[in-house]
Amino acid sequence: MTTPAVRVRGARRTFHRRSRAGPALRGVDFDVQSGEFVAVMGLGLRKSTLLNVIAVSTGSTRERFEVDGERS
Repeated sequence: MTTPAVRVRGARRTFHRRSRAGPALRGVDFDVQSGEFVAVMGLGLRKSTLLNVIAVSTGSTRERFEVDGERS
């Protein structure tokens, strides 16, 4: 088995609006193999949130990200 090009474990994000907080991501896990093409699709607003958390780890806690085997 090869090491994934991208590995995401436990990506979480909570949004706070007024006096209420709600989860936007609830522990997302996935792998992308080298040479694989992936599309993030679906209804709702969480696609951009997931990509932002992966890209810059904004406001996410307890996650683990790896790119080409290097933890970030």
